[in-house]
Amino acid sequence: MNVSVENLAPCKKLVRVELDATAVDSAFDAITKDYQKQAALPGFRPGKAPRDMVLKKYGAEIKDEAKASLRALPEEIRRQIGFRLHRLQQDFSGDVKKLKGSKNEYRLRVGDYRVLFELVGNRIVVYTVGPRKGIYE
Repeated sequence: MNVSVENLAPCKKLVRVELDATAVDSAFDAITKDYQKQAALPGFRPGKAPRDMVLKKYGAEIKDEAKASLRALPEEIRRQIGFRLHRLQQDFSGDVKKLKGSKNEYRLRVGDYRVLFELVGNRIVVYTVGPRKGIYE
């Protein structure tokens, strides 16, 4: 591991951390094994679900358009949306409502912003993100 710190301003620092890829992979594998032990997926005894199924459960896929609109938002809002999407991915929690007139489309409310997504199998596919005013048009 290599760490470097640069002074950008009296109150700003830039920290760069370089990690060995094998160390990151082994840490990821260890965390995945911990999740596997706790995972309770239908059709499997608790803790006995295959690794790939644990990784795929509600894997979030964000389409290109949603990525572009996310990049245009202020950083604090992006952080809040990222946190809420992470929670949604874990246990489908949050201020979620099904959109009227659709089979599998939902909205996630994050303050004055809305994240519109659909469920495709066990995956959450975000197709648009923006302020609540006009998002449904």
